[in-house]
Amino acid sequence: MKDKAVTLESLPWAKQGDTIGWLTSEVFGLKQARSQEAEIAIEAAEALMRHDDMSPFPESVRTQEQIHKELERLLPVHDPFWPRWIVTMEDRQP
Repeated sequence: MKDKAVTLESLPWAKQGDTIGWLTSEVFGLKQARSQEAEIAIEAAEALMRHDDMSPFPESVRTQEQIHKELERLLPVHDPFWPRWIVTMEDRQP
């Protein structure tokens, strides 16, 4: 087992507001108020919707089916991303 170290860094106190403000602050460093896994799945979904290159994403989220499965696993049913994804995917149906 490799030695692992934890470092603590003191940051000056700053009001961040609500939970979203804290999660997207430099303290947590998230782009969205979601888990890092959910961020990756949503970013992959957005890239797919824009027809962007999927190679920067993990192998587990490079196809529509894989992304949908991850979104179902990671996002609550009331997440505001769902309407955009569902409408886009319905437009892609033959």
